[in-house]
Amino acid sequence: MFSSARNTPMPPTDSMHGNTCIRRGGSLFTKLFMVLLLTGICINIVVAGFIANMFRNPERHPFFRLFPQFVSYIADDLGSPPDRGKAARIASQTGLSIRYESPDGGWTTDAPPDHMPPAQHLKLRRWVEDPRFQLGWRHGIRVIAIDMPRGRLIVEHRMHRADEMFETGFIVMLIALLSIIVASSFLVLRWILKPVRQLTTGVHEVGSGNLDYTVPVKSGDEFGELTDAFNAMTGRIRDMLASRERLILDVSHELRSPLTRMKVALEFLPDDRTRESLRQDVSEMESMVTEVLEAARLKSGSGQPKIRAVNLADIATRVTSEFDGEKHEAAIVNAEGAATVQADPDLIARVLRNLVRNALAHSGQCGEPVKITFADLPDYALLRVTDSGSGIPAADLPHIFEPFYRADRSRSRHTGGYGLGLSLCRTIMEAHGGRIEAVSEPGKTTTFALYFRK
Repeated sequence: MFSSARNTPMPPTDSMHGNTCIRRGGSLFTKLFMVLLLTGICINIVVAGFIANMFRNPERHPFFRLFPQFVSYIADDLGSPPDRGKAARIASQTGLSIRYESPDGGWTTDAPPDHMPPAQHLKLRRWVEDPRFQLGWRHGIRVIAIDMPRGRLIVEHRMHRADEMFETGFIVMLIALLSIIVASSFLVLRWILKPVRQLTTGVHEVGSGNLDYTVPVKSGDEFGELTDAFNAMTGRIRDMLASRERLILDVSHELRSPLTRMKVALEFLPDDRTRESLRQDVSEMESMVTEVLEAARLKSGSGQPKIRAVNLADIATRVTSEFDGEKHEAAIVNAEGAATVQADPDLIARVLRNLVRNALAHSGQCGEPVKITFADLPDYALLRVTDSGSGIPAADLPHIFEPFYRADRSRSRHTGGYGLGLSLCRTIMEAHGGRIEAVSEPGKTTTFALYFRK
């Protein structure tokens, strides 16, 4: 019936109550955000790639669809070899830079030839629509070269600052708009999936025992239907548990009168083994009824604990003295570490008595005593009961605090009671604002830990 725990103190976290449930893979919203972020990055890269490809391939730019024809007119007007004076007049009128390169020498309209990069450094591309032309782009300058019989005529058009800023601003604006669209999509998805977060909170609350929690319904879609179904399910579970508790409580009340009559009748029976066996059965039933009624009294709020300052070591000393002479002993290991808490000493003594009794019943044959230890943690005062018994299988450990649950499926009298002791212990600890936890190493050790809030 007991669970076993390691001798190391259990940290006072709320992970067992479902408050920390982030999985290794991250949250759904993080995954959606990453997908949208990667989508936005890919869109921006593709758009930027297309724009960059357009600039790397000048023939695709609308400017270069008409400019070569204009340069062809200029070349025809300059003649062969080109007239430098006429080229200078055209350059001054149009703002173009014109230069001529040939084996016999060259010239330029706006700078000495040695200040201009050679044609082979311009990385020009031959235009597929007219092989006479070569197109290029460098540092905001559009370049067109046309082959002539004795050389090459190169015309350069420098973009105005306003044009450069317009194209740069256009790219920045496009990327900004795409980013805003992606961010807006994420916010919309987050709003749409808000019921998922609310349902997650509801699952945590119900899992921790708060069956009165209701998830708010704020949508009429599938999430709203799921929320309605979850609330209805929680209500049915709450009603079933309430019905079960009422049934147990009613039966327990009805059993008190027959048990009293049976105890009176037993006094008139001869003192033999049959009478002793019946007396033991009646005592067990009376103990079970008392535990059921006590748990119901605490849960209903009509039987609030009588709180006062009490030292945990004093309660432990009082309880262990009741087990003197048992086959195994219950020993207090570090009484100096016990803290003073606000609690009902009688109820806490009842919890500790149940734990020690079960620990003694499940201790092994090595004769080691049941150990009671204390620890003073930042937010909690801790009391532990450790035995060296057989422990509890891992599959049974999460259920040991449920009413009428026993790890021993045979429910033999020799291996425990009716499965109400630990349930009552949890009810008493929760009534004090604390909690009870257990860990187990089957075949080695069992530890129950009582946490008292400071």
